[in-house]
Amino acid sequence: MKPEVDWIRFMVLMEGQCEPGMSEYEVTEERVRLATIDPELWMDTADERDTEAEIAKAMSQWRETQQESELRFPCYPSDVKRWAESQFLDVGQELEDAWNDEMRERLTEGITTDQRVSREDMETHKKTSLQERAIMDEIKRRGLDPHNLHWYPGRKGDKQHIQAAMLKDHSLFTEKSFEKAWEGLSSKGLIRNHRSKPLSP
Repeated sequence: MKPEVDWIRFMVLMEGQCEPGMSEYEVTEERVRLATIDPELWMDTADERDTEAEIAKAMSQWRETQQESELRFPCYPSDVKRWAESQFLDVGQELEDAWNDEMRERLTEGITTDQRVSREDMETHKKTSLQERAIMDEIKRRGLDPHNLHWYPGRKGDKQHIQAAMLKDHSLFTEKSFEKAWEGLSSKGLIRNHRSKPLSP
């Protein structure tokens, strides 16, 4: 598997990250680095006990550290994902899907961690696959149509009942990981949740 993410593909994977109010980065054909940060975003997350001088100093140190962290092309989606997370940028669905595709291909080809993919990435992908499979199995066990799931205003819907069943497996699920796995299945078109009319009391 060859690294195929160039600067054009990078811009697609990170679409929407340079809008007003977000951090910005410089992109060339060879590399990318964080360029600027929004002072208001930093101030919003600062501790109320910090003085303005302490915040300014910490902000300067943070900017210097982040600018030294560069992503070079060509690279893999997993490299982009790790870089984005290190820069406190959002990992959008486009990048998440590319990362999943890469992990799936690596698992199929049996590529190991010596080729620039961390063991943590591989284990995370394996666990995500297990979580998605468990959800689909539970939908099937309940005799539900995955493309016609329902939720009811004021009452528990199919998703909530499935979530309750999945959270019994503490080794595989947390509330956060369930939501992420559910969103992953939904984005792939494997499940669909529809609003239904309120049920009679």
